Amino acid sequence: MKTTLIFGSLVLISIVLWCFFSSCSPKKGNSLNLNDKLFDGKGSIFVTNMTKEELLRAIEDFMRIYTQDGHPYTRPAIEEKSQGFLLTFDENIDYFDFCFWVNYLVYSDKAVRHNDHVTGWLQVKDVENENLSIFAHQTLMLYIPSSDSEYDNVYFTTSDGKCFKQEFSNTQLLEEQTTVLKQYRTIPQ
Repeated sequence: MKTTLIFGSLVLISIVLWCFFSSCSPKKGNSLNLNDKLFDGKGSIFVTNMTKEELLRAIEDFMRIYTQDGHPYTRPAIEEKSQGFLLTFDENIDYFDFCFWVNYLVYSDKAVRHNDHVTGWLQVKDVENENLSIFAHQTLMLYIPSSDSEYDNVYFTTSDGKCFKQEFSNTQLLEEQTTVLKQYRTIPQ
């Protein structure tokens, strides 16, 4: 009984300290706390090193898993290219929906990490939130670097060379990075 009480107290103290220090720790670059719908855009994801069957299975799994709560996700059109597959979404895909697609495709196969094989581009339209106006009329290149070990985020580089990390946790923090993790490139034709 005493051992259980001591262990429980240590766990509780550890959680409180972790919460305190994680909220007080300085973040790199600027950050925004984003909990609402941010903006829509036209999205494309280029996938390499996957067979068509693997890609179709990943898309079906995504739709099955993420539409269970009634959220209507857009199914992409698939165009086969010589180097891979280009997935195209309608003109109004939500930013977070698009981020989830990129993240899921990277981690869709538990045996293979597709970090270097999945890249998305979101052509942002108008942005109502003044804090996000820097993204208006830009094309964001979304990816997950090979160094990622968190599994619940996506990164993007803007066409003007800035890099951001979008977290999916409760705060959905968008954090500007001090270094560009992947140089911007245009959508393969």
